[in-house]
Amino acid sequence: MPSLIRGQFFYLYLFIDIFSQNIVGWQVYEEENSALAGELLRDLVIVKVYSYNSLRCILITAVQ
Repeated sequence: MPSLIRGQFFYLYLFIDIFSQNIVGWQVYEEENSALAGELLRDLVIVKVYSYNSLRCILITAVQ
């Protein structure tokens, strides 16, 4: 991803459904921050729960 500043890094936050191997959400940020990841995860869970119109079991794991 091009940047105006040489040597600037970007961080990809990617969430994958481990059963279907589908990407359920992603976002690119200029900094590594757990608060940003938490907000993205919260938004994804809200969207997924409401899109199925029922409460389902959601398994969350972390891989670094």
